[in-house]
Amino acid sequence: MGNQEHRFNNKTVKIALLGLGTVGTGIIKAIRLNADKQIAAFGANIKITGILVKNKQKSRSVEVEPELLYDDYDQLVSNRDCHVVIEVMGGIEPARSIIIDSLLQKRHVITANKELMAKHGDELLELAGEQGVHLLYEASVGGGIPLLGTISQFLRFNEINSITGILNGTTNYILTRMMAGSMDYGSALREAQLLGYAEADPTSDVEGLDAMYKLIIVSRLAWGITMQPEHISCRGISSMTSQDIDNAKENNAKWKLIASAEKDQRGQLSLRVEPQLISEEHPLYGIDLEFNAVTICGNIVGPITLSGRGAGDMPTSSAILGDLSYALTHPVINSSLAMTMKSKQIMHL
Repeated sequence: MGNQEHRFNNKTVKIALLGLGTVGTGIIKAIRLNADKQIAAFGANIKITGILVKNKQKSRSVEVEPELLYDDYDQLVSNRDCHVVIEVMGGIEPARSIIIDSLLQKRHVITANKELMAKHGDELLELAGEQGVHLLYEASVGGGIPLLGTISQFLRFNEINSITGILNGTTNYILTRMMAGSMDYGSALREAQLLGYAEADPTSDVEGLDAMYKLIIVSRLAWGITMQPEHISCRGISSMTSQDIDNAKENNAKWKLIASAEKDQRGQLSLRVEPQLISEEHPLYGIDLEFNAVTICGNIVGPITLSGRGAGDMPTSSAILGDLSYALTHPVINSSLAMTMKSKQIMHL
């Protein structure tokens, strides 16, 4: 199904959408919003032929035809033809098994699943290369920020020296609110949850795991080395106190949860996620609320900083549809394989 002939011989590209939560509904809204741009962006019209959901009876914020909804993946793919699978379910299983099956069926896959790509990216990317199909995952790292595309394409001839960024919007929002007034950590977290920036269980965000998964993905692409989570220094913001905030204010500084990766003079790669106190001169000083930003330093280009909304339905949908456009207009060798050509080494420190 994923053979490139589909892109040129068919006027319609058929999509199986796995998940209809915040991002899944955003994808449908985005496709409808810019329907007139489909031919220019994809070379074809886009048609969602099936949607995998947990509960077919659930009320949703977008209207979809009931016959498109499936609660069983095998039934979806047996009843509905598709060329591309878009996975926005999250979690390891059943996402991993479904993606493996999709790749084996020679369907292109696009995913926003950061935990899966951090822990199983090498395996999945190798399989995609073997099957001659795309596995693209821009949305797994920076939401609407084109971070992976910048590293893999525009900075391809650079040797990357370091990557430093705010990769989690939830913690950035909490720290911004704590810095802005008298709000303590618990109050700022509750506000973030009310606004939809934090999950009911915020552990992955506030303990730095979300940022760590993203850092693993970015580092694999930049240096071809996959580091295991247990060997990365990771500390979140849950222990931040009002005294910490007061100390920052006294020094006209800000607390940010910083994810950083850099090579030392011996070529050893070091990854860490931790709260850091940054000064006004720091390029990430002005990145507040739910915004994310990343500074990449290359040996030719020098430092460049990308910023934008790092999460949310529409920014993430934008990244996913960008990957879809790439999958439908570029040979496979320039994508799944090229983005992981060096990724044959797993570092255990």
